[in-house]
Amino acid sequence: MHYDPFSWKIQQDPFPVYEWLRDEAPVYHDEKNDFWVLSRYEDVQATLRDSEVFLNCHGVDVDKTDTLLTPGNMAEKDGADHDDLRRAVQPWFSPKSIKQKLEDPSRQETARMVESFLARDEIDITHELAFKLPTFVITKMFDLPEEDRDLLRSFMAPVFSRLPDDPEPPPEALEAGRKIGEYFTETVGRRREGWVDRGETDLLAFMLRAEMRGEPLPPELVIGTIAHFFLASSGTTQDSISNSILLLARHPEERQKLIEDPSLIPGAVEECMRFETVIQNTTRLCDEDVELHGVTIPKGATVVCLMGSANRDPRYWEEPERFDVSRTPRRQLGFADGPHHCIGAPIARFEVRLCIEEMLRVMPDYRVARPPERAVSHVSRGFEHVWIDPNVKTPAVV
Repeated sequence: MHYDPFSWKIQQDPFPVYEWLRDEAPVYHDEKNDFWVLSRYEDVQATLRDSEVFLNCHGVDVDKTDTLLTPGNMAEKDGADHDDLRRAVQPWFSPKSIKQKLEDPSRQETARMVESFLARDEIDITHELAFKLPTFVITKMFDLPEEDRDLLRSFMAPVFSRLPDDPEPPPEALEAGRKIGEYFTETVGRRREGWVDRGETDLLAFMLRAEMRGEPLPPELVIGTIAHFFLASSGTTQDSISNSILLLARHPEERQKLIEDPSLIPGAVEECMRFETVIQNTTRLCDEDVELHGVTIPKGATVVCLMGSANRDPRYWEEPERFDVSRTPRRQLGFADGPHHCIGAPIARFEVRLCIEEMLRVMPDYRVARPPERAVSHVSRGFEHVWIDPNVKTPAVV
């Protein structure tokens, strides 16, 4: 058996390979791609938390998705450069702040979309809810024009486009990345020109008034960080929503628990993100020789942390192959860990929670209408299409 993050066959069902890696090769050298792969929860978490030895500065994606964007994003900074930038923007991302700024308009938009589905026999939940809600939230976050939503959505699908078994992003992904950079460069430039602080509460205004080491944030940091937020909060949240809606359809007894006790929904969000971890892997640059499980990872090596495997590791989780919305809470690694724990995690959780709440309110008995189609991705686990029947006129398809 072998592991290759670019293998389309493995991407469709990575879990048997993950089990083999955890049991037989917890430090695995992928000679083809020259990656050193970690699969056990304890090892993955320790690596993500050790930002002095395992660095982000050479990129965090196996297929270099991060290189599609303008430089300056927070995810690729280490040490004080990362910590000072994160500290400058962190207050905006608190759950209390998100609730105050985004909850009401986002719930109204989610309810409007979900209620409109009842007039239809079949809905592609990926494109008609999971794809649209994150863009709505992003425009609210940055106070972007409503008329730009369709433009922003036109960037999303191609920037994540990948080909089976091919590590290189295709031309349409490169072009979409360029357009995203241009859009946010122009957007930040317009807001900075003649900037007067009028007390606006959107994230872009917050960043323009924020300081790092006593100085305003440099333009390239503002542009790079906002472009990164757009990419991270669109594709990954889209997959989180689709995965969660599908999981609850495939486990009706777990969905019934949520209908009977909605207080379980926040825990269900965590379980969905554990069971079908969206960001399956992330990379770090090893800055010194590290010995682990009798194997030496050499200085300069690219280390691949398999969060998707760690979140199914029976050494940490009880019955990890069982989907259980009432599972006793433990820390799942879907948002990474340590200093680079996803700063936007509260927003992703908030959007998935809204979608589950509104789906169960409006169509609690929805079913899968036909088999879903998995998306090709070397980093994420999600679907190109998830079709549901909102009115339950057809037998369930799993």
